[in-house]
Amino acid sequence: MNDYEITWDDKKIIPAFKQLVCEKLGGEAWDALIKDICVPEPDTEGECGCCNMRVIIKRLEEMADTETVKGILTRVRHGFTREQFGDFKKELNECGNNIDSFLEHSRKQKKEEFLRHHAEGTTYWGDLITDEALDFLINTEGVLSAVRKGSELHISRHPYDMTNYFNETDERRRRFHFCHCLFARTSILNDEGAVSRTMCYCSLGFAKAQWENTFDVELDGEVVKSVLGGDGICSFIIYLPDDIIEKYT
Repeated sequence: MNDYEITWDDKKIIPAFKQLVCEKLGGEAWDALIKDICVPEPDTEGECGCCNMRVIIKRLEEMADTETVKGILTRVRHGFTREQFGDFKKELNECGNNIDSFLEHSRKQKKEEFLRHHAEGTTYWGDLITDEALDFLINTEGVLSAVRKGSELHISRHPYDMTNYFNETDERRRRFHFCHCLFARTSILNDEGAVSRTMCYCSLGFAKAQWENTFDVELDGEVVKSVLGGDGICSFIIYLPDDIIEKYT
């Protein structure tokens, strides 16, 4: 699968979140979400254990139904459109427009990449691929590529900080090292509790983006496991419509 060819800017996240809240619920809703707290900033929110985001997500859950909240958070995508994440059209075409052939090809490519990093002692996103990391990456379902089960695509994430994750023995700190979200991860270590796993709809939005752009259709999905919710990993399901299954399998 293609790596994202976009320039990350964490300062786009909250403005995108605000815009979506205002579009769906109105400007007064945003004012209610941030009343008497600080607007989360990417450089400082982690220092307070993501205390502001914890309040915002709790208030959002109370303010709107699950589908509305899900619709907002899955479209944040760090302020990017789904088109900016690219698509799998070229690779899918080269695999005979067959999803299963494409996924198998993607798994093979990604496995070879991690094996090369492991053998050469080179880093992947700043982390050495140790024996423990290689075992996780290769043997955890949905990490190398999505796994299709009927009309479902099952996807799992790798730890954000693999070096510390595999050296850590404390389960709570392991979940902290796994989490990718700068507006939630330090809350895992906070005795007041973590930001709600509802926040993980943002990660679901990432998981869906290239697939939605590939098929040019809005896709539904679910958060299956979340380290914010106490699970050991983060994983997702994306649901494919019947016409997509018929055309690409």
